[in-house]
Amino acid sequence: MDPTPDGDLAEAFADIARRLHGESSTKKVHERIGRAAVHTVGGCDHAAISLVYRHRAIDTVGATDDVPHQVDAIQYDVGQGPCLNAIAEHEVFLIDDLAIDERWPLFSRRAAEETGVRSMLSFRLFLEEDVLGALNLYSRKAGVRRAGLRGRHRPGHARGDSHAGCPGARPGRSARAGHGVQP
Repeated sequence: MDPTPDGDLAEAFADIARRLHGESSTKKVHERIGRAAVHTVGGCDHAAISLVYRHRAIDTVGATDDVPHQVDAIQYDVGQGPCLNAIAEHEVFLIDDLAIDERWPLFSRRAAEETGVRSMLSFRLFLEEDVLGALNLYSRKAGVRRAGLRGRHRPGHARGDSHAGCPGARPGRSARAGHGVQP
């Protein structure tokens, strides 16, 4: 996946979210962010937003098709994966090849085998009063880092976050979440 020329993917999507802020519904904003990801990021085949609510329910919204739902269901089922960590640790996670990734052993190989997704990029997108969200980008190709993912972040994972993404998002708030992710 090759993000914006300056490599600041989180800021690019924060800008998109700010432009969409006037949309009539949160659902429409989520859907437009997903579509914008596929059209903006080279190599991105699918996109979705994962939301974690105060009562610990987790949901996939704004998915461009069924694949993000399938990948995310595996993360939610096994309780591990880049999306959950992006929300919990306020980090950006890049998986160059799910078939050989060792950080999330219960998730990675299963996701690659069952969905055909080979690379993922996940980062926390926003924090609201009762909801945390992460944007997840999925590629059918391995080697997204070698394909030109650029930026100020270390490969694998790096600091990054955008406090935008849907109406009502508020900058300057922070929270830590875990596998029992809590806003």
